[in-house]
Formats: sequence, structure tokens, C-alpha cells
Amino acid sequence: SSSQDELSAQAILSGARGLVVYIENDPANTTQPWRVYRHNEVTDANTLVYNGLREISSVAISGDGNTLVVSMKERTNVASDFEIYQIVV
Repeated sequence: SSSQDELSAQAILSGARGLVVYIENDPANTTQPWRVYRHNEVTDANTLVYNGLREISSVAISGDGNTLVVSMKERTNVASDFEIYQIVV
């Protein structure tokens, strides 16, 4: 499920205009167990910015709230390591 109280805050930066980044992992979901949300604390709105199979280690949000960096790895490849991805929202 994606209820807000199941999400854990990952990065809160000063100047991010009330925007917070959250990671959710639902092991019961076999097609898209990992999700990243951008939460607006002013409007209380969640925006899904990533969902998929890649395991997520950590995320951060830029000061303007429009760019996220995410540390992810392929779960299907045991030799895979974490890499940094940029998501522009």
C-alpha cells in the first residue's frame, strides 16, 4: 500500500520549499516493489516519481525540489552494485 504513514523520510533539505522525498518498499508487490515519492508538506500531496524493481538505498532532493538523485541497483543481477540516478520532476 502507499499510505503516507508507511513512508519513511529520506532527505529534508533547507530551501526545498516544503518538499520531502520518501522511499516505499512493498515486498508483496512482485512487479514494482520499490517506489520513490516527492511529498509536498504545504499541500500534503504525494507525487510518485519512480516505481520498479530496482532496489533503492537512498534518495535526496535538490533545493528547488525539481531534481532527485537516487541510489539504486538491479535486484535481478547478484553482481550489480548501487549506482546513482538523476530524476527530474
